[in-house]
Amino acid sequence: MDGRAGAIFEPSTDGNCDFNIVLAQASTLLTFSSVCSEQYSCRVGNNVIINDDRWNSGTDVWMSGGGDLARYRTMVINHEVGHRLGHIDNEMTCARGGWPSGTAYAGAVHIFGWLCDQRISA
Repeated sequence: MDGRAGAIFEPSTDGNCDFNIVLAQASTLLTFSSVCSEQYSCRVGNNVIINDDRWNSGTDVWMSGGGDLARYRTMVINHEVGHRLGHIDNEMTCARGGWPSGTAYAGAVHIFGWLCDQRISA
């Protein structure tokens, strides 16, 4: 990776990692922590846990808003890894309708596509 965000990501085969990305069945998410739910992906300590049900189908909001599965997968990895990197601003709402959302904004829940919807603008 190119490191533009101040980090360089490299796969590891020796187990010496700063964090792990786990694809987990929805029914097992609560075994990671009570802060997780069967509905969404989450981050617990050094584990970025991706909900397998969502990985395979996206969310109703995302798909009905014109999103596709490949872009959903990119968004959810960016969003949850962003949490692991300490970015808490990826939960903030958009400045106004029609403006671009944040890079890792929780699009599965709040936006349609990559632009903020007028109905949720501040």
